[in-house]
Amino acid sequence: MTTSKTPFKKSKTCPVTAADQKPAVSQSRDTSTPLPMPEPQKKLPQGVVYLTNQQVRNRYQIGNSTLYRWIKDEQTGFPKPHHFGPRCVRWLQSELETWESQRA
Repeated sequence: MTTSKTPFKKSKTCPVTAADQKPAVSQSRDTSTPLPMPEPQKKLPQGVVYLTNQQVRNRYQIGNSTLYRWIKDEQTGFPKPHHFGPRCVRWLQSELETWESQRA
């Protein structure tokens, strides 16, 4: 049985953060046919930093179960994620920093 090693593709409804962007790889292609126009993505407000699930888990050195347990538990006061699509959630960095300062 063979496994596919295709890279994970981002959802078109999920805005791209600076951490998600990778440098473009130049590839030769036939320039006689125009490329299709990409669908517009939701624009993030300037100066606002959103963190992905993995970035939040790395920040606090916790697992996925712990992260969602903190979200569910009202006593922790952990910030709720912002939903940008069915499979796209982000946390505002400013909300996380406020939560951190309240715990200190």
